[in-house]
Amino acid sequence: MNIFKRELKANLKSLVFWCIGILVMVLGGMSKFKGLSGTGQSINDILGKMPKVVQIFIGSSEFDLSTALGYYGIVIGYILLMAGIHSVMLGSSIISKEERDKTVEFLLVKPITRSRVVMEKLLAALVNIILFNVVTFISSVAIINSLSKEEDVFKPLLLLMIGMLVFQIIFMSLGLCLSTIYKESKNSSGISIGILMVTYFISIAIGMSDKMNGLRILIPFKYFDVAGIIKGGNLEYLYIIVSLVIIIVFISMTFIFYRNRDLKI
Repeated sequence: MNIFKRELKANLKSLVFWCIGILVMVLGGMSKFKGLSGTGQSINDILGKMPKVVQIFIGSSEFDLSTALGYYGIVIGYILLMAGIHSVMLGSSIISKEERDKTVEFLLVKPITRSRVVMEKLLAALVNIILFNVVTFISSVAIINSLSKEEDVFKPLLLLMIGMLVFQIIFMSLGLCLSTIYKESKNSSGISIGILMVTYFISIAIGMSDKMNGLRILIPFKYFDVAGIIKGGNLEYLYIIVSLVIIIVFISMTFIFYRNRDLKI
């Protein structure tokens, strides 16, 4: 039995729906740029009249919104949240669903170790996340180029997608780890999504107050400076290292906990 192929097939329909959702989000978000730029008014002036709290919440305060790439800086915030939800749900269900669906006994009577089960499911989850990321990248490049052919968007978008991929793997590995700790899949999913949303709102709070910058190391939403990358910057190596450490810890814990878990058959 090839668990890897089975998981790819099982998650294909869900992946297609998520990719369609991303395409709609990018298209819908950037169509607003086209509409606003066609009014004859400066987009920076239009959104600059909003209260400061609202600007920070929607993510418009750090970008030059007169450019398509700058406006994309707002859209990527929502894409990142959507990518995080997809990743954490995938991670929290891909292992635990065997117990939920009463298929774990069938799975483990085969000549296969628990570590092999985790490894193949992990690889299948990574393929899903990478495909999600590639669809986001291609659709973003195509749509932004259609709105502004003068802008060089390939490098900043590539860096953003690399950062998003690392972000996705963090939350996927979190979901995996929690799914081996909690016996009920709905508990691991709920807690994983709860952690994601808490870190999302803390990331917004950090943007509102410099006093909270010390929390940045704990908030994956803040590991990659979207505004800096769009303005020509690069990924921050410190946060790449922090991300890799988090991923390694969560995945190592997943293997350890699943090997020692009393499975509900």
